[in-house]
Amino acid sequence: MARNKFDVDETLETPFNIKHLLRAGVYIGRHKKKMILSLLFSAISAACSLLGPMLIQRAIDVSVPNKDYTELVVLAIIMFREFAVAGVRMIAAESGTVIAANMWGKVKTVLQMVTIIFYYFAMALAPADGVGVISFTTQVLCWAVAAVTALSGCIYLWQNRSCFMQAK
Repeated sequence: MARNKFDVDETLETPFNIKHLLRAGVYIGRHKKKMILSLLFSAISAACSLLGPMLIQRAIDVSVPNKDYTELVVLAIIMFREFAVAGVRMIAAESGTVIAANMWGKVKTVLQMVTIIFYYFAMALAPADGVGVISFTTQVLCWAVAAVTALSGCIYLWQNRSCFMQAK
């Protein structure tokens, strides 16, 4: 049986010592760069997982009241592609088939990340007279993301059509 209970905070038997954590670096040794890189990518991935709800919140709070259907169409294309690809992968997993990502999916992901990074940093760092150019560039990038997303989704569904043709 556990010594601690859910409603009582556990106390440390010994205080935390950073030297103990730093000693683990000896065991990592020659893999330190890869370990730091993987931790960095894990943090970026965790931050990017929050973008879906943020995009939906923006669509509800900004796009719908302003009748700006551009963002809604781009969001719908992205969400449709993601759900379709996830569905095909689930159908394939039932039969034990593993489907690898194709190159267009990787291009889509990189373009989405570049667009999001540009959107947040360029808008924050833009001078007052450059907001129009930044806004136009953001719109172009959003439509490029939508086009590449639709293309990658179509290619992915076409290449794996045998999976959902055989589904029961």
